[in-house]
Amino acid sequence: MNPARLSAIAIIVGVASGVAAAWLFEPEAPVSSDIEWLATSRPAADFVLPATTGEISNAHLTGRWTLMGFGYLSCPNACPTMLAELKRLTDVMTTPIQVVFVSVDPSRDSLSTIAGYLSHFDNSYIGAVGDEATTEALARSLGAQFTAATPSGIIGHSVQYALLGPDGSLAGLLRPGFDPLPTAADLSRRANAL
Repeated sequence: MNPARLSAIAIIVGVASGVAAAWLFEPEAPVSSDIEWLATSRPAADFVLPATTGEISNAHLTGRWTLMGFGYLSCPNACPTMLAELKRLTDVMTTPIQVVFVSVDPSRDSLSTIAGYLSHFDNSYIGAVGDEATTEALARSLGAQFTAATPSGIIGHSVQYALLGPDGSLAGLLRPGFDPLPTAADLSRRANAL
């Protein structure tokens, strides 16, 4: 057999072997998630806030994954939309996750009204409200911010949820418009890797 023909056969066999190996040992497809994972986790500020469960503090953030967001009950769009999205996420989660909604409007949002509001989404969601200094320090440590209410009662605030790992540190951010299925898969994969 001539050398050119042997080379061609060798190339064809090599390519076919590579394709077969790639097909047999196809790596797991990467998860397309809307979670913005931090390279290094950051601690949450020390806090204790009155909550719908009595009170919530850093100690309540350990041992489980937590999504914590900041908003207010009179928020016309962002807060109810984000809470509805979180409900879709928590409904498909295979890893338990705690959801905490911290009000940035203590003059209008009481714990009883927060509890009633959150019950429209999920009775397990925890609501909290406290003094502005504690809330602001906590929000800032988790990459969120808010402004004082305008005369019409509108409060500017970050539209995101902080994702805290089982050690209570900020591990990532979840912004609105996420797809619940790949986000749940990504979060479950991370949780199971710990």
